[in-house]
Amino acid sequence: MKRFIISAILLVVTSFAFAAERIRMEIPADMLETDCLFGSRLVRVNRPSGKAYSDGQMKEQPVLVRLRNEGNEYITMTQIGNTDSEGITWKTRNETFATERFRIISINDGKYTVDMTEFLSSYPLLVSVITPKDLKGNAANYEIRNSSKSDGYISILLDYSYPDALHARVNFFFRKLRPNALSFKGVDADKVGYESLEYRNSKGERCYKPYRWDLSAGRQIVFYVDNAFPKEWFPYIKEGLEDWNKAFQAIGMGSPVVVLPENDGVDRNSALVNMVRFVNSAEANAKGQCYVDPRSGEILQADILWWKGALKLMCDWRYLQTGAADPAARQLEYPLEMIGPMVRHAMCHEMGHVLGLSHNMGGSWAYTPEQLKSPEFTAKYGTTASVMDYARYNHIATPEDVKAGVNMLPPRLGPYDMYAIAAGYAKEDVQPGEYCFFSPFISAAISPDPSSQAETLGNDIIKSSDKGLYNCLQLLLSDGLTKERVDLIQKQYYRYIHLSLSNLGGTVHRDPVSLVKEIQTLNFVFRGLEDCPQAIYDKDAEKNILNELNGKFLPKRISDNNGSKALKAYQKVLKYRKKKFTHK
Repeated sequence: MKRFIISAILLVVTSFAFAAERIRMEIPADMLETDCLFGSRLVRVNRPSGKAYSDGQMKEQPVLVRLRNEGNEYITMTQIGNTDSEGITWKTRNETFATERFRIISINDGKYTVDMTEFLSSYPLLVSVITPKDLKGNAANYEIRNSSKSDGYISILLDYSYPDALHARVNFFFRKLRPNALSFKGVDADKVGYESLEYRNSKGERCYKPYRWDLSAGRQIVFYVDNAFPKEWFPYIKEGLEDWNKAFQAIGMGSPVVVLPENDGVDRNSALVNMVRFVNSAEANAKGQCYVDPRSGEILQADILWWKGALKLMCDWRYLQTGAADPAARQLEYPLEMIGPMVRHAMCHEMGHVLGLSHNMGGSWAYTPEQLKSPEFTAKYGTTASVMDYARYNHIATPEDVKAGVNMLPPRLGPYDMYAIAAGYAKEDVQPGEYCFFSPFISAAISPDPSSQAETLGNDIIKSSDKGLYNCLQLLLSDGLTKERVDLIQKQYYRYIHLSLSNLGGTVHRDPVSLVKEIQTLNFVFRGLEDCPQAIYDKDAEKNILNELNGKFLPKRISDNNGSKALKAYQKVLKYRKKKFTHK
């Protein structure tokens, strides 16, 4: 009886294996014995996971592989190490990679039809953008949707159904790389920020190859805009992406960025097509992503993803940062003439990423608070020297400044952005000009560099945050407040206070913040906590800030930067302020 049950189970499993259509791909002979990329795009998923994975993403970089003919019986695929110009592997030298074998079914006209069923019947973790914990077990079923091929490129589209009701549509592709990788141009990482590939040279030293497109011989970067966007947004999206042509024109490279509406001839699933994609999930985010040639850092394809919740996030920022000075920003619904420029700015920022640029959180530090109140200055330079900053909107301006015509929006391109493109793409070396201040993104609860933070404006964080607190108090006095907006004001109020903590023991480009500025910051923090009205008082937020002030981290940082004398002064003021501290 037991033997019968086992035989029955094997029969069912075997029947399933042969009932499903076999997964076959046709591989041209010229893609053998050469460098190729193997990767996947998650086309559609029924259970997206926020920014982790969602429709249209190619979050994981494709892997470098070599395809070989093994006795006309199998095509093998081996992942290979990425080598630099000196032949040194970018991975550990002795690392070996698994080899997959695909049985050859037929050979016709120099093309090999192979069976990839065992390899692709479940989403292979080698190139999966869905985390392994969410891919529970093998796929219960798969279905071949279609396959496509062009010169040096083959792909297949598969639908997967998993036992826990996860459904995913995935496009797998092989892309042939040219024999000679694009020669890369180094950049000074202290002056300009580029995303880059990391490798080690023959001496074991860590080196970087910045991401950039090959724009030689008049090549263009063509982007198609998803038809799912509101049609009235297209001019703003196009403008935001093509703004970067100004920087290329300045170095004699014409206008390589071209933006077109999606049409029926566009294969949006292809790894050869650049898209601005609308992601129909509530995540409040936008992202520029690209995949590169791992031998050189050459950008081969890119996407800009726009989750539908991004618009609300931008409108919230506009309300919080400019509503006190600009009555138009206090509307519950914004008209197109307000939404459009905000969309343009966000798209311009993301296009910077897909050109290779990383964040410049110090862009706003290049300007003074006083300059941000000048209509003439902001008309020319906007609110920050870099669209790659997170400065967002002009919360320094007053109602009088708005009436005088001060600009409330970030620039199309700032002075730093013009320099950054020249640094990465111009043939000759260039030097940064005025206002080209750079600070990389720092992932820390309290940034060690006051110039490297989101939502600060100008080169004085106390003035910036103090004006932010004032705006929050003014918004509380305005008409038409909703509970949601009160909650927004509460979070923003404590955020402005928290941003100033980076002054305590902080350094700006290796220059320690002065003891005077540290004491001013400490007094500002207590003043902000004391002045917080009951309507937005948050006991936990206040407690967290007080714990930071009195914990081990900030006092140690102050001692390390300015010595024991500064620490004693800090502790003296802290003790005095805490003794006097009573929340109103």
